[in-house]
Amino acid sequence: MTAFKSQDPHLTLAASLDRAFLAVLNSDDGMKTGRTTARQMWGNGWKEARASVVLAEAVARWLGRDRVSIQAFWNGDGPQHAVASIGRYAISGEGIATVDDIFKECCRRYRTAPKAARFEPLDAEASGLKFTMGDVVAEQSIARLTTMLTTTIDREVALMVLDPGR
Repeated sequence: MTAFKSQDPHLTLAASLDRAFLAVLNSDDGMKTGRTTARQMWGNGWKEARASVVLAEAVARWLGRDRVSIQAFWNGDGPQHAVASIGRYAISGEGIATVDDIFKECCRRYRTAPKAARFEPLDAEASGLKFTMGDVVAEQSIARLTTMLTTTIDREVALMVLDPGR
């Protein structure tokens, strides 16, 4: 999904970070955690709505709440997918891409016209949402994924690539 095709050196760094991030998600432990969170039997689970907010929360804990905001893709049926937004990038189960690219992918995936969709800050604890938060499995998954990201990818390097102006 990631569209880093430019010769811009900054985008090359972002593409390398994306590969490292996806390697964590697609590792045996990462896939098991994603499947457990999404409550599915195959794949890695991180692209599913239930797991997307857990992934976004883990990224926020890894990179810091002061730098990451959790956004939800909203369409006429309410929030569908959560992403961790930092700088001009968003991080989801699809990987790391620009916010615009992830917005387009969400519109395609949920068959929503761009004019009828938006990203908004997400209160994952709000009742009535389809996201998994607050239960034991979600908290364990967040802790496990945060640990995996922390031990695999240097936080400071990731912040320098994702939000260089800060």
